[in-house]
Amino acid sequence: MNRLLIDVGASSIKSVIQENNVLDIKTEYVSESFSTKHGDKFNSEIIIKEFISHVERQYESFSFGEIWICSEMHNFTLFNTKSMEYSDFYSWRYTSSESDLIRSKALNYNRKHHEISGQSLFHGIPFINMFESCNENSSQKVLSLPELIVHKYGKSFDVIHDSMAASFGCLDIKNKTWLTNDLKYIYPNVNLILPKVFGDDEVPLIGEIKIKSNKINVFGGFGDLQTALFGAQISNEDICINIGTGSQILAICNSNLEYSENYDVKPFFGKFIKAISHIPAGRSFNFIKNKICKDKNFWQNLNEAQKTLPEDYIPEFSLNIFKSNWRYDDENHKNILDSFKENHLFYEILLKSFCNEYLIALKKIDPNNKYKNLVLSGGKLKDIKYVKDFFSDIKDYSIKAKKHKLMLDETLIGLNMLTKIYN
Repeated sequence: MNRLLIDVGASSIKSVIQENNVLDIKTEYVSESFSTKHGDKFNSEIIIKEFISHVERQYESFSFGEIWICSEMHNFTLFNTKSMEYSDFYSWRYTSSESDLIRSKALNYNRKHHEISGQSLFHGIPFINMFESCNENSSQKVLSLPELIVHKYGKSFDVIHDSMAASFGCLDIKNKTWLTNDLKYIYPNVNLILPKVFGDDEVPLIGEIKIKSNKINVFGGFGDLQTALFGAQISNEDICINIGTGSQILAICNSNLEYSENYDVKPFFGKFIKAISHIPAGRSFNFIKNKICKDKNFWQNLNEAQKTLPEDYIPEFSLNIFKSNWRYDDENHKNILDSFKENHLFYEILLKSFCNEYLIALKKIDPNNKYKNLVLSGGKLKDIKYVKDFFSDIKDYSIKAKKHKLMLDETLIGLNMLTKIYN
């Protein structure tokens, strides 16, 4: 059986063919994704068109019978079962005007929401963002990106993987049940239809589609974060820093799941991980490049930045410039602009500020230094010389090399590993 392994990410769609359980890296294909072109909220049909365009191109080169998919998390589309219409697609970057009010209302109703769901109610989380599309007296089926694809283009089996379900912000992660009372309190006049959550031992078949008149089974619907972490093959002694459009620090939890307000907890293929997410990364850098610096040599200047500042130097700003960032401060935008205009070491300061976020996060997720190693994963930011040197100089941890040698994204490596577990 040949399979297409595909990651529908925030900035790109990446895929590779698995032939007879072996990856063929020559078949890797990357195309631009919707968010870079269409923003944070847009017609959900765009996702279908871009997904099918990517998949059909791969199919023409090498036919396959299955698709295994992971995608960006904290997104949703609603399907109105009465009008048979789909809402816009809402990404994790979209911020509802009612976010603060809904968050306050939800936490006042259920003081243990964070402990039960494992998820902080950041701006952009579906539990909050659904407010904009939940018309009163309507019946709405809630779809994450993978379920949207099979529901709108093929046949959905109305199931969801817990790695994606948890990202809605309204799942009891230990029991894999929806927080229906919380949802009814926030959306009292809406019938929200939520999918069944796969058990740990179930094969995650979410539906089927047709490519060139051939039926293709679609599996997974995994969260890209967990899939990348699985591909990085972390152990119980590792902390993973995953740097992408957004960034996270993650580590495998003890099974007793001791609660802490300092971090979130997410399902991880039969285990759990503790996580600090929404750390500013690629999205913030791109905004600074395009809106503040407007420097065509931005990335070159970052790559050439040297470590000359004193170790105890504290930048006057951080990259937490979006409301969804974990330590948002509305003064950062102005302070970054002032620094760019006035300081000739701006690019070094920018990188030091970026890296300092991880020192703060590491102290929260591992206050007693129980973990031994750092595993770095993600995109191009981790390969900037300043960033590599910064992490190498952290005395409490050793940098752990990747176990795999394939020059593929960790999400595709993770999908490859997952196909072999479930088959």
